[in-house]
Amino acid sequence: MVVERDMGQPLADKPLIINPLDGKNFDLLICVMQVKHLIWTIPALLLSAPLSAADAQTASFDFSPNPAIWKLADDDTEIYMLGTIHALPPELKWRSAPLDRIIETVDELVVETTAEDEKADGLSAALEAAMLSALDRKPLRDRVDPKNRETLDAVARDLNLSMDYLDLVPTWMVAFVLFYSDAEEEGVSPDHGVETVLEAAFKTAKKPILAIEDANTVDRALNALSEQDQLIALNDLLTEIRIAPAASLLPVKDSKAAMFDDDIAWAKGEVSAIGADLTPENMGEAYYRVLLTDRNAAWTAWLEARLQKPGKMLLAVGAAHLAGSDSVQAMLEKRGFTIKRIH
Repeated sequence: MVVERDMGQPLADKPLIINPLDGKNFDLLICVMQVKHLIWTIPALLLSAPLSAADAQTASFDFSPNPAIWKLADDDTEIYMLGTIHALPPELKWRSAPLDRIIETVDELVVETTAEDEKADGLSAALEAAMLSALDRKPLRDRVDPKNRETLDAVARDLNLSMDYLDLVPTWMVAFVLFYSDAEEEGVSPDHGVETVLEAAFKTAKKPILAIEDANTVDRALNALSEQDQLIALNDLLTEIRIAPAASLLPVKDSKAAMFDDDIAWAKGEVSAIGADLTPENMGEAYYRVLLTDRNAAWTAWLEARLQKPGKMLLAVGAAHLAGSDSVQAMLEKRGFTIKRIH
């Protein structure tokens, strides 16, 4: 769903997608780029011109892709697990020969939320309720730490975001909106994300595409968080932006090429850094539980049940869910299953 930018101050002509309240899109905030990367990409708009197509082509895209793939199997079931990036620059090549073979041989694709689910859901009931309750709430600027108010003003102004709009959406969603608006400026789009590409391929091959969770699972859980928890996370982000020296906001090396370092590392199969910053300390205990551990636990149970059904499938979910000590693989291993990385 698209809402025109007609609330409050003058805004850019480009419409703002305001329904990121599904697992796939919200993971842009925690999976597309690391938390520290998010912190410096927002104010980077003030420090350098947006990345052009020519600049993107000069980023380090000349490599042989080999994204990490794991396998969970029993006598009659094979489940391949691919960690994904939900939004990518169009120039980044990530499909490998082993992955293409898996795509050809499996019977079905399982993602977090299918494109059809997202289109059908529109604005969820949870979001509608949250937006209605916002009518009786103080403006966002009055709710954030007074020290961060000018920072919020500056970031919203430089991203052409209406404060009236930010007042209306749930507090937790503000950080996503800030990031999403900046990411689009830098040429990163879900149109080129892994799930979008895979769903198109499976649709062409007339193979089933399933979802591992209900499309509204994440927004219901996030809206259930206390306003205090939501404000803590938003204030942490605004504080990082406010206190960081300008020189620290951009990498020492060529900042434009470095914009895609995390994406390139993922495409090469370098998993050690994936999710490194996604800790309870960095995200907050509440967000870490809602966005990672609760979902990983639910998916682990789903996969255990799925092993009872013969066949071959490809599971494609955000890379952060397949990394770290609370990953889906780690949870499966605690239940006695053997997970092998095959690429």
